[in-house]
Formats: sequence, C-alpha cells, structure tokens
Amino acid sequence: MSRKDGNSGAFKVFVTIFIILLIVFLGIQIVPPILEANGIEFPIKAISDLVGSKEPVTNESLYNKFFTELMAGEMKVDAGRINDDTIETIVTRVYDSPELFWLSNNCTITTIGSHKIVSFNSIYTDVEKRQKEIDAAADEILKGVPEGDDFDKVLYLHDALCEHITYYDDGTADSHNVYGALVNGRCVCEGYSKALAYLVNKIGLMNFILSGNASNGDYSGPHAWNAVEMDGKVYYIDVTWDDSEELGISYDYFGLTSAEIQKNHSFDDNHMVAYTTATDDNYFKRQGYLIEDYSDEAIIDVISKQDDHIYVKCSSILSYEKMISTITNPQKFMEIVSRTGKDATYKQYSYSLNDDMYTATLWLYK
Repeated sequence: MSRKDGNSGAFKVFVTIFIILLIVFLGIQIVPPILEANGIEFPIKAISDLVGSKEPVTNESLYNKFFTELMAGEMKVDAGRINDDTIETIVTRVYDSPELFWLSNNCTITTIGSHKIVSFNSIYTDVEKRQKEIDAAADEILKGVPEGDDFDKVLYLHDALCEHITYYDDGTADSHNVYGALVNGRCVCEGYSKALAYLVNKIGLMNFILSGNASNGDYSGPHAWNAVEMDGKVYYIDVTWDDSEELGISYDYFGLTSAEIQKNHSFDDNHMVAYTTATDDNYFKRQGYLIEDYSDEAIIDVISKQDDHIYVKCSSILSYEKMISTITNPQKFMEIVSRTGKDATYKQYSYSLNDDMYTATLWLYK
C-alpha cells in the first residue's frame, strides 16, 4: 500500500502560487510562436566587414537575439546589462526590420535586477494571414529576379517596386510597413525602404534602412532610404525619390556615395551610417550614362545609347552647368539629337533636372 505524504498537496499549491507570482513579478508574457524566421539569418554578412563607420557597429549578437525571439513570438526580450543608448540603437534596428511588420511603434524598458527587459506589442491580430499575403506578393516579384551580378538583381527590385507601389498615406500602420508596400501597393517612404530591404534580404545581400531628414525642393522633412550591398560594396538607394507618378522611374538615387546622398539627406543620430565612396555600381556609371568632362561628343555618345527616354549624369558642377546650357537651348539640343543618328522625326523634347545629383532626364517626341 502506498504511503501518502500529507504535505505534498500543500507543497504543490505553494509551488504553483510561487510560479504565478514570479510570472507576475517578472512581467513574463506567454505568447505562442508567431512566425518562423523564413530562413533569414542576421547578419547575412557582418556589417563591419562592409561599412567603414565613425561609430561602433551595433552589437550584432544582441540584435540577432531580439530578432530571433520576436520572430518566435516572444514579446519581452532580456537585453542583459547594457546601457540605454545601446538599447535605443538596437531597438531602432528592430523597428527597421521589415520582417517584424507587426510591431507597434513603441516599447517599454523595465529593469529586473541588473537586466533590462524590453517589452513590445503587436498592432495586428491576424499576423499569420498577413505574412502569407506578404510571402505571395514577394514571391511574385522575386520570381523575375534576373541572373547576373548584384547590380542587375537590385536594379530589377528597384524597378519592380517603383512599378508596384504608389506613394500614399492612409494614416494607418500599413502605409509604413512591408505589408502596405507589397500587398496593398500603397505606402510612404518607410514602406518603400522596408520593401526593398525585405526583398534584398531574400536574395542574400546585406542592407539596412536609414532614416533622418531630406529635402528635394518639393518636400522637406522626415524620410527613409536604404544602404545596400552590391558586388561587395555599399551604396545608397532611395526608391521613393526614384518613383514619380508624373515622371515615371528615375535613377538619380540608385547607387550613391556618402557624399552624394548627404547633399540632401541627413541621418538620425541613432542609425548606422555607411561611409562609402564606391561608384562602380552607380546606375549612370554602370550604364555608360555618366559624363566626366562635358562636350558635345560626350552627350551625343550618351544619347546614342538610349531610345526616346534618356538619362544622363555629370560628375561635376562645371560639366553639369555646361550640359544645362545645351539642354535649355532647343536649337542646340535638337542639333545634338540629329547628330546621334536617331530618327529625324524627333522634333520636340522635355526634360527634368536634378541640381543636387547633377542629373537630367529627357524625353524625345516625334
């Protein structure tokens, strides 16, 4: 006959109450797994390998911890014994992670002993459904990624997003995340940049999102854009500003250096900044549309390589001013066009100038 311990029941009750109190005290939230990480590992490439930064690169292992736990549905992350500035930098990157589209744009930090606990919230109740829609939209775009080097792949994604998305702010979270960009096809700059980051992650290239302020004459205020690895080097890309409802796709902000992007973009203090001088995968240089020293022969060469929609960039303000002098003189410019061997029925043209980037986009009409 078995012997019953009269204290065992009381002990079990005590343990149960202790666990409940511990959960309440620590603020532990039991949440079922939300999503898998879609096979993405961060960092795909150590950012420090590609970015020459004036500031320490964010602790990658800690960022990975945040990302992995949030993707698994853990809404409270133990950040350990780090200072608030580091937490702020990492949380900024967390909010920039396009895969974590369901996070509300706020979190709370509590101190338990010597550890910092960061608590997040979800803005959606149908995350899994939305993720499936995002996957379907992303797969539709990704199936068209061409063979070739990184430039060809990223250029394709840039163009696909410009064609797929209309700039629009409906005042909801969707306008600022990858769901609004890829599924609804409507978003603001934050959605554009997160969509590019999401797709670039899928093809295995290092990238990160930047935010700050920008001004291009038509707009001045908060803005978001990307730094993307192409062929082993870092370049800046601003898909939002390359997508114009009136003018169509442009490439003024595809493959920029630090000096170029900072002509009209300024970085928030808590973002990483890539200090890059790489120019090989700048759109204009790569396509042969860059004029180093302006001359009639130089612009004739660039126009000859294109059809009736022409892109051209100058490498200096002096060359740019000479080019403008030609473009704004109808008689002179049409003479240039006639010397390219193009159809003589082209009789008119229009143009758009970007004084910051030293670029011009032209259209020829018959």
